[in-house]
Amino acid sequence: MVPKQDKASVQEGRALANRVLVATDFSRASRRAARRAVQLPLARGARLSLLHVMPEKLPDKLAASFKRQVRASLEEAVEEAAGAARKIGRDDLRFTPLLSQGRAFVEIVRRARALNASFIVMGRGSRPSGLRSRLFGAIAAGSVTEQVVRKAELPVLVVAQAPSKPYRRVLAAVDLSDVSRE
Repeated sequence: MVPKQDKASVQEGRALANRVLVATDFSRASRRAARRAVQLPLARGARLSLLHVMPEKLPDKLAASFKRQVRASLEEAVEEAAGAARKIGRDDLRFTPLLSQGRAFVEIVRRARALNASFIVMGRGSRPSGLRSRLFGAIAAGSVTEQVVRKAELPVLVVAQAPSKPYRRVLAAVDLSDVSRE
């Protein structure tokens, strides 16, 4: 059975996303982002890659143990996202856990490019204050999310609230540059 959202998008002749990168730090915000990602109008059999980026430098004594714990948490995040997909009838979605090491925003952008992802989904994180908050609104100034939004050459969906139902409207901010015209 094809979910309603797929039928509507196909009937309108739109290309559906078939690869999505969901960045996770295992926080509530990133769990909300993963739940939102499965509600998007994705192609049948679309692949959602959940990526966690570990710190660049870890003491050797901690590295192996830390990696095991992170892999276990990543598997739990994948299972939670797959469960959310099953609840809305999207058993066709495929999930892949990914683990990188380095600067978080650099690795998120690099992996999205390498996967040929249609877009990146990530949580908003904590609320900013001050001048930069007026410039970037609800994205925490200096956060990994802000850095990804600035550096990624593909769309980034920043999830602020827990999803209750699929989006009905989309607002896309553009600055009339060549990049935003695409």
